[in-house]
Amino acid sequence: MCKTGIFHISHVDGWKREQYIFKDRSGGNARAAGGRHKNSHGIAGLLAGVRYVGGNRELYLNQAMELTDYFLEELRKIPSIQVYGDLECTTRTPVVALNAAHMGSSELAFALNENYGICVRAGAHCAPLMHEALGTGDKGAVRFSFSHMNTMEEVESAVKALQDICS
Repeated sequence: MCKTGIFHISHVDGWKREQYIFKDRSGGNARAAGGRHKNSHGIAGLLAGVRYVGGNRELYLNQAMELTDYFLEELRKIPSIQVYGDLECTTRTPVVALNAAHMGSSELAFALNENYGICVRAGAHCAPLMHEALGTGDKGAVRFSFSHMNTMEEVESAVKALQDICS
């Protein structure tokens, strides 16, 4: 690819956004936001992840899903927790989005981290349309993500923490 020489900087909500336009091989334009360098660190990380998983993808996914299924089953016992998504779907990922009835997602995430050492992600997760569909656009959600590296003890600790916070 060769640069067309077009370079644009705009300021959106106080953030500087750079945009480069390249001429692709078919003669069309391709855009690269944020700079002209490829994401070599991201590509290297992806490659390392693919090599790590190797032929164990099914095993790792099954381990993570067992933990997720247990977590979801235990959450059903906490009335003030709302879990989002189709809980009956058999093709889920090991990710659970939830909220507590009496607090915002950031407040819940802070309490989990500060008081229990549990790290989760709170907010809109760069997915405003998803939150619009779920009706959580105003407060976001708390996201738990499980992997084969998590243990049943960690999941049980998360459930206990949510029980304590939500009681």
